[in-house]
Amino acid sequence: MSSPELKFQRQIIEDVDKAHPHAFAIKMSNRFLAGIPDLLIKVPKNEIVFIEAKVAKVKVKTSAIDVNTTGIQRAILKAMESAGISVAVWVLVDAGEKSGIFRCHWSVTSATIDVDKLIYRPRGQRWPIDELISNPIGM
Repeated sequence: MSSPELKFQRQIIEDVDKAHPHAFAIKMSNRFLAGIPDLLIKVPKNEIVFIEAKVAKVKVKTSAIDVNTTGIQRAILKAMESAGISVAVWVLVDAGEKSGIFRCHWSVTSATIDVDKLIYRPRGQRWPIDELISNPIGM
């Protein structure tokens, strides 16, 4: 059985592939080097973006969440951004009846969110990949 974080990563990759026939999305992993972002995504007409994917659960509409990036993850993301690489953290927020994506800068370790302002995927449909990629940190 895979973790919720791995399921989230797999769904993003599948939805990128379905949304764009010439896109590229891959799960990055290196068991010998900690802190590497989870996903590399390249959609035509957008720059490559590296995504650190997380999952958080909330019980009320407005909630504080811990982004849960590690110190080494933040250091790697900071170094990548300093080199001109687009990086972001996407948190799948499980709000019970619905789940949405909270996008943030790598330096965010916690945030107060309004679940109504997350990016949602209608049941049975894909994540809105173009919206996510065109503005990966949601600012």
